[in-house]
Amino acid sequence: MADKIQESPRIPKIPKEDPPAPPRRRSHWVWPLGLALAGLGGATAFMLRGCWHKDMGWPTKHDDEFSYQVCMGCGIKRLFDPQFFRAYGPYGYDMHDLIAHERARRMERARRHEERLAASRKQNGMIPEPRSDERK
Repeated sequence: MADKIQESPRIPKIPKEDPPAPPRRRSHWVWPLGLALAGLGGATAFMLRGCWHKDMGWPTKHDDEFSYQVCMGCGIKRLFDPQFFRAYGPYGYDMHDLIAHERARRMERARRHEERLAASRKQNGMIPEPRSDERK
């Protein structure tokens, strides 16, 4: 029997499992904090931006050429095109400045149009006739 010593088969060791982690406790302050920060951001944007000019009054005629709208919240004005029924141009408190800006913009557009016409005539070989004030 000494020759036949029975060796016990090796039993593999089973690693011990980590105990299950306790369930994560959800923070109940994260959601309200997010809402508060979003509200604070919106309030900051509103204070920095001021009025959003969403409550514009009906168009009013300034003269035969220009119409404008007035913001009911802050009183700022903006030129209005009755033909297309839409406001255009910058906002401003002084109508004379708005009209001067629009007239300067129209003059610049007319000047660029004349330059393009002259360039296309020159390119096509057409010589423009001199204007009446240029003839001598």
